[in-house]
Amino acid sequence: MVDLTQFNDGEAFDSTNVSSGGGGSLEPGRHILHYAGSEEIYNEALDRKVIRITFEIDGSTMNVRNDFCMQYNKPSPEKANGAKKNVEIGKTSLMLFMNAVGLNSMKNTDVLVGKAVSAELVRNDAGYLEIDEQCGKTWQIVGDVKSEPKVEEKADDTDHSENIPF
Repeated sequence: MVDLTQFNDGEAFDSTNVSSGGGGSLEPGRHILHYAGSEEIYNEALDRKVIRITFEIDGSTMNVRNDFCMQYNKPSPEKANGAKKNVEIGKTSLMLFMNAVGLNSMKNTDVLVGKAVSAELVRNDAGYLEIDEQCGKTWQIVGDVKSEPKVEEKADDTDHSENIPF
């Protein structure tokens, strides 16, 4: 048994007084994402390598990530075309991402430190926000992002005929 009161000034922990960090209030939509790190992931079951880039969502402490498929080692013959397409999509999306953060070339991900990008976020089946990559079409330059939603103008249906001077 662990006595938790030693870590809380002699009091029991009370979970009713804790907030989720404010991240639960984020809604799907276009958000600014700040580069927070990257790693190379090898998925043994699929025999593929991806570059996983983690982003912090602007104005929150929440992170989202995106996997860019870079290589399949030995896909089965029935999956070879799909594997080739996934690598093509991964590399294209990475290059579109690079354009959006202002890079023409990149040898390693260290150059992404301090960079930000805009992307569309959606809720997945589990209810968490994730990047709606759209094969790289979601990436936009942060400067191109409008911070305010567009307001549709309504037609003025007012009858101004009584204000006409003739």
